[in-house]
Amino acid sequence: MDSQSVERPGNQGQPEVVRADPRLRRRAVLLVCLLALSGLAILWLLQARLGAIRELAETDLDRAISRAVGLIRVIASIAALSFLGMAVWFGRLSWQIQSTGQYPPPGTKVIRDTLVRTGHRARRLGNLAMASAMFFVAIGTVGMWYMYSLAVAVLEGR
Repeated sequence: MDSQSVERPGNQGQPEVVRADPRLRRRAVLLVCLLALSGLAILWLLQARLGAIRELAETDLDRAISRAVGLIRVIASIAALSFLGMAVWFGRLSWQIQSTGQYPPPGTKVIRDTLVRTGHRARRLGNLAMASAMFFVAIGTVGMWYMYSLAVAVLEGR
């Protein structure tokens, strides 16, 4: 049986299970590790950048505020794109679940053994995925705009 196959036991009372794909699991662990290391590197670079802005503020406050606003713009843009990417992923998952009536959708690889859900249970998960997509759209647009606007207002003293 291949790694993404669905196990259909002979006993009809037993639920179907999509078996975990070990290669996908290794890739997922590697991705999480790379993201964690990238996050640490970004925090280190951010600290250095903030230190430079703090030093600049002692001599030229207007330029320091301008640089801080630029940094906030970059951070908000990257965060917005990340949230919108998650929204697209959840939206696509929701569409697949709703159109097939099955979770996980047929052909989907999983990182752990996953019970196949069909009908009402699957559609409920599809609705949850769509709600998650809408949440990430809201955070990625309105939330990031609000964060940016608030930070700029504080920096500019409004």
